[in-house]
Amino acid sequence: MAKGVLVISLGGTISSARAQGSDSSLAVPVLDAEDLSSSLRSVHHGLEISTLTLRREPSASLDLAIAAEIVDRVAAAAGVLGVVITQGTDTLEDVAFLTDLLYGGDMPIVFTGAMRPADALGAEGLANLSAAIQVARSQEARGLGVLVVMNDQVHAARWVRKLHTSSVSAFGSPSVGPLGWISEGRLRMVLRTSERRRPIPTGDTPLPQVCVVGIGLGESGHQIRSIDSDHYSGLVIEALGGGHVPAQSLGVIGEAAQRMPVVFASRTGAGATLARTYGYQGSETSLQALGVIPAGELPANKARILLAVGIASAKAHQRETDQHIAEVAQIFARYSGA
Repeated sequence: MAKGVLVISLGGTISSARAQGSDSSLAVPVLDAEDLSSSLRSVHHGLEISTLTLRREPSASLDLAIAAEIVDRVAAAAGVLGVVITQGTDTLEDVAFLTDLLYGGDMPIVFTGAMRPADALGAEGLANLSAAIQVARSQEARGLGVLVVMNDQVHAARWVRKLHTSSVSAFGSPSVGPLGWISEGRLRMVLRTSERRRPIPTGDTPLPQVCVVGIGLGESGHQIRSIDSDHYSGLVIEALGGGHVPAQSLGVIGEAAQRMPVVFASRTGAGATLARTYGYQGSETSLQALGVIPAGELPANKARILLAVGIASAKAHQRETDQHIAEVAQIFARYSGA
């Protein structure tokens, strides 16, 4: 009978401290998964905590392949109730969301991290890790997909965002709120996601590079013409409001949509892109008329992740470029809430 939790460390602030023998006060990733977990075995009495260190680096340096490696490690894990991933917070929401798109199991995968280095005054990393272990071992977390636990709150990977550069309460889910929280040592799950989406098959196809371009006040979109199609397979436009761009940028955006899948997301940070509210040039309806795909509730960074997975899935099915765009649009319709 499964009775343990596997803790996988990727590095980041939760693993960071001032390097021994260094005169510098700057933190770098020096701790591994065992260093992080060893003191928690007495807290979680009777629970077997095994550890694995995959990386020891800042999360900004992680690549898209890490999620597939995590899914493979989870599939190979035996005798565990759940898996906890510790990593840096800069890309925690990205890696968690990507893992959720690729993972189809019921066993909980829980991401956590820290906003303060391990040797800083008031470091919260161990408390976050302990809470994540509690969620990973729980029956209530099964079947919910990938979760993120920070500051005693439980978030769905699809919704969670880093909303502050340094606060310990940096993480939230602006559109829906947390699924639950830990209080008095007890997990209280009060929400469940309405639908667990199937993982998106990509086969052995590597995830392609996708470019994100912000469109601001008075911009013509000329920078989009400089995107190298040999390097980038897709484009996400971080648009204004509910999905709007300056009218003078439509020509360039339309050209891009002819050669690669293009998605528009909102820069606002909460709420979904609009679909059929405005009819002026540069509105969401004029973008869709050009074949640009709405990102729904996904911010630009997560739309980029879903677009990369969607293109890889289409390539795995050996689709042509025009079929890529149609298949990617279907994937966004299913997975973005658009």
